[in-house]
Amino acid sequence: MALGVVAYVCETLLHEAVGHGGMCLASGYRVTAIAPLWMHCSTTTTLVNLMGPAANLIGAVVYGLILRLAPPRLDSLRVFVWLGLAFNGLVAAGYMGVGGLTGFGDWPVVLGSVQPFWMARVGLVVVGAGLYIIFLRLAGGALKRDVIRGALTDGRLRRLVMFPALGAAIAALGAEAYGQGAKPLGLALAAGCTLVVGFSLTSLSTVKTETETAFGVRFSLAWVVVAVVVGAGFVLAVGPGYDLTRFAP
Repeated sequence: MALGVVAYVCETLLHEAVGHGGMCLASGYRVTAIAPLWMHCSTTTTLVNLMGPAANLIGAVVYGLILRLAPPRLDSLRVFVWLGLAFNGLVAAGYMGVGGLTGFGDWPVVLGSVQPFWMARVGLVVVGAGLYIIFLRLAGGALKRDVIRGALTDGRLRRLVMFPALGAAIAALGAEAYGQGAKPLGLALAAGCTLVVGFSLTSLSTVKTETETAFGVRFSLAWVVVAVVVGAGFVLAVGPGYDLTRFAP
């Protein structure tokens, strides 16, 4: 659960702070506020909107390359990097599909000038669904080859993915409820970025086996402390929308 909390917060801040916020600053504008599901820039441009989801896609690729080329020796670190791959890739793909279905989010804004607009939205759904399947397969392959280096029983796979997803959901739903109130759309998106990802990962049949393997993540007080600090800070500070105008000259 601790690994899931930290992986989710990193995924969200990569989208909002690094992606949107970084492009906002690089374009010569000011970031005025950051929240779990939005970022306010003094001026909104197509590039600022695009770089949020693009940062998650790039992040998923980087996490995957780390696992493939330089996998950490510690089991817990390998699982953390793998969760970064899974969260960033699946959330980015799902976000694209949801944007096409509902007209919500960055992608409909980025493709707003495409006519007819319904065709752009259909394209987002198709591409988002395709990317979701691709990232599921990539996550499955990386889990079997670079993390577990073997296979897991169905029950152990569920525990491996659902406990981190539950930890991530507590942070996501807590930040949204505390900071933005019990708004159905916000809570649904928070659950989609966490629990839905977890349920999707339980379908990774390529890593399932009938026999037990020696793989396991041991309890780590250090990870728990980091997760409590990161999660609490995310809920209390970022949840309501962290005001950055106080740092303006």
